[in-house]
Amino acid sequence: MKTPQNRLSSLPLLLVALVLIQGPCFAVTDDQKLVEQARECIDKSQFTRALYYIDCAQKLNSGNRTIYYNRGRIFNKLEKYEDALEQFTKAIKIEPRYNSAIKKRGVVYIELKQYKNALADFTQALKNQPNDPETYSAMTRAYCDLGENKLALNNADQLIKLAPDRASYVVRARIKMNLKDFKGAIDDLAHVAGDNKRDDEAYLLKAQCHESLGDFKSALADYSRIIAFNKKDEMAFQKRGDVYMKLGETDKAIADYTSAIEFAPEANASLYRARANAYRKANKIDLAKKDEANSAKISGE
Repeated sequence: MKTPQNRLSSLPLLLVALVLIQGPCFAVTDDQKLVEQARECIDKSQFTRALYYIDCAQKLNSGNRTIYYNRGRIFNKLEKYEDALEQFTKAIKIEPRYNSAIKKRGVVYIELKQYKNALADFTQALKNQPNDPETYSAMTRAYCDLGENKLALNNADQLIKLAPDRASYVVRARIKMNLKDFKGAIDDLAHVAGDNKRDDEAYLLKAQCHESLGDFKSALADYSRIIAFNKKDEMAFQKRGDVYMKLGETDKAIADYTSAIEFAPEANASLYRARANAYRKANKIDLAKKDEANSAKISGE
C-alpha cells in the first residue's frame, strides 16, 4: 500500500499524463508563446497551423485579446470577412481601446461594403491615436470607395503630412485625377518620379494627366520613358499609339500597336481594333479588315 507521501510524490507524473492525454497543445503552458508561434505562421501564410496554435492558446487563456485579434487576421487573409469581423469584435470587447483590432475591423467593414461602420471605427481609432498614418490611409480608401473624393483628399493631405512616402503621393494623385485636378496630380507624380526615375506607374499616370490637359508632347515623353526602361511594356506602347493617333501620326501609331500586340501576354481584341482603325486612317483597308477579323474572333463576335 502507498503511503500519503508516496501518493503526493506520484501526483506530478499523473498531471503530466493528463496533459499528454488532452492533446499536444497543452504541453505548452504559455498562451502568449502560442500566439507568437501563430504570428510566425501567419507571416509564412501557414494559416491552418496558425489557427491550431491560436485554438490551443484560447484553451489556456480565453481572456487574451491577442488570441481573437490574430484569429481575425487569419480569417481576413483567407477572405472570411464575417468570421474576421466576429473575432476583431471579441478582441475589442476585452479591450475597448485596442486600436490594432479597431483598425483591422474597419478594414473588414470596407471589404463588406459597410462604410458607415468602417468610418466609425477609423474615427474611434484616431481618437485613441490621433496621428496614425495607417488610420488615415484606411479612411482615405473608404472615402474613395464611396466616391467622396473631396473628403478622401482631405485625408490624403493629412496622410502625406504624417507619412510622405511614395504610396501616399500616388494615392493623392489618383484622387486629384478623379477631381479633374490634373496639374495637381502631375505635381504629386513628378515628386514620386523624381525619387525613382524608373517608377512606371508614376509616369503612366502622369502621361494620362498630360493627355487630359491636351499636352500630347509631354504625354509622349512619359510613355517613351516607360518604354525606354521596359521595352516590352505593351500598355505603354498602346497608350503611346493612342496619342500618335490623336496627333494624326498613323504610321507611328501602327508601329506601337504592332509592338503592343507582340508583347501582350494574351490575344487582345482591343489592340487589333485599334490597329485596324489606324490602318483605315492610313488607307490600308486589306490590313484593317484582317485585324477586324482577328478582333472579332478573339472577342467571340
